[in-house]
Amino acid sequence: PISSLALGAVYIAFRPLRPPPSGMSPLGLRAIGLVVILAPWLWLVLKIAAGRNWARLTWIIVAAVGTLWMLISPEKVIRLDPLGRASFTIQTTLQLTAMMLLLSPRARRWFKPPASRRS
Repeated sequence: PISSLALGAVYIAFRPLRPPPSGMSPLGLRAIGLVVILAPWLWLVLKIAAGRNWARLTWIIVAAVGTLWMLISPEKVIRLDPLGRASFTIQTTLQLTAMMLLLSPRARRWFKPPASRRS
C-alpha cells in the first residue's frame, strides 16, 4: 500500500494543472490535493502496519471499489495523459498485489488478535 500511496503523491505533485477558476494558485491546489487525498490513505497504511484488522478490511474494500470503478469506466482511463495512464497502470498493479497480500493466509494470521484479547 505505501508504494501506491507514494506513486499517487508523485502524480499529484507533478501532473499539469489548469488554473482553477477560483483564482487559487495551482500550488495551493496541489497541497490541498495531497493532504485531502493522501493523508487518510497514509493513516490507514500506518494502522495496517500496526496490525489493525479493521484498517486492512477498510483498505481492501476501498481499493477494490476504486479499482473496479476505474475498470468499469475505461473512458476515464483513455482520457488520461500518458503520465496518468502509466500512473493508473502501476497503481492498479500495486493495489491488486497489496490486496492479494492482505488477503493471504500469512496476513490473516498477522491480523488475528492474540488469544489474551479474544475472550
